[in-house]
Amino acid sequence: GGQYDTNGHSKFYGYGRLNAETAVKLATQAAPRVVTVNKLLNVPIPDLGSVEGTLDATETTPVGKVAVYVRLAHTYIGDLVITVVPPAQSGLSPVVLHNRAGGSRDNLEMLYDASNTPALDAYAGKKCNGTWTVRVEDKAAQDSGTLMQIALHLFLSSSPGVGGLLA
Repeated sequence: GGQYDTNGHSKFYGYGRLNAETAVKLATQAAPRVVTVNKLLNVPIPDLGSVEGTLDATETTPVGKVAVYVRLAHTYIGDLVITVVPPAQSGLSPVVLHNRAGGSRDNLEMLYDASNTPALDAYAGKKCNGTWTVRVEDKAAQDSGTLMQIALHLFLSSSPGVGGLLA
């Protein structure tokens, strides 16, 4: 009934109608809050050894989701196993982020979240305060590297979507 032309324009509605109720609801929702804890390390990853970096999270609000950032230099990332270990008092299980993938590629810079590491979904709805550990293990001989940076992103509320905005 909007008498739209072949370009999708209506003399009554322009290029579309806005669902006002949905627009107001989205506009009044609180913006998501993200707490990021970041650390530059530059710690050597010994051949056939392991290295750990820790991050202290003080936020006590239950999280909507968790993401872990890892940046390292290494001459063969297929040698590496990277695990995030949540605070001991949380009762949460460690999650393997990287398990000897990538073959002979050099270096790694990755943000691990539920989209590429579904096991991180187990942290949703939990309190995540305390000391987090990122462990990098070199499981094969002849290559070495450096753990350069780690970060923890705690998303404290869900992001408002835009679905349903247009009628």
